[in-house]
Amino acid sequence: MTNAELDVIGSMLIDDRCIEDVMREVSAADFCDDIGKSIFDAICGAWLNDGAIDPVIVAQRCGDKEKASQLMLDAMEMVTTSANAIEYAKIVKEDSTYRKAAAVSEKITLGYPINECLLELQDIASGVQDRGLTGGAEWRDTFAKQLAEHIADPDSAFCRTGYEDFDKMLGGGMVKGGLYILGARPGM
Repeated sequence: MTNAELDVIGSMLIDDRCIEDVMREVSAADFCDDIGKSIFDAICGAWLNDGAIDPVIVAQRCGDKEKASQLMLDAMEMVTTSANAIEYAKIVKEDSTYRKAAAVSEKITLGYPINECLLELQDIASGVQDRGLTGGAEWRDTFAKQLAEHIADPDSAFCRTGYEDFDKMLGGGMVKGGLYILGARPGM
């Protein structure tokens, strides 16, 4: 794992208030090795499901518990504050982008069809440009968290969508158990 990846994990472990912001910047796929991906996924999963974050709980969600535990302890020793967690996450994202672009470059040198390689590079570039946008995984995680909150409060008749204006139009959100079909032109 890179130092930036350890810093991201350490920040998330010492201060769970930065987890949501970090999740907007990076995903598990941005980590360079499987143990980093596993730890990141475990932290995010524990935070979304239980809200309880510590190395023991997170290690239980990882495949290699001993290695994950040691890496998390090392990460927590490296990081003294989570104030720079977003900056660390941006470094992880940038490194990931370079690795992906280098992999496509290798394909080009090996003679893969240039059009396919250019499309891959375009996808990589658009991922960098859209860094501030929320994607499907982030919406899924946010929706799951909100749904859990509403399930915990049985008196609540509505499930918020995350779109305030839309929730107002619906009178507070979607009615639990209701069927909603939304449609629009592409790009709307």
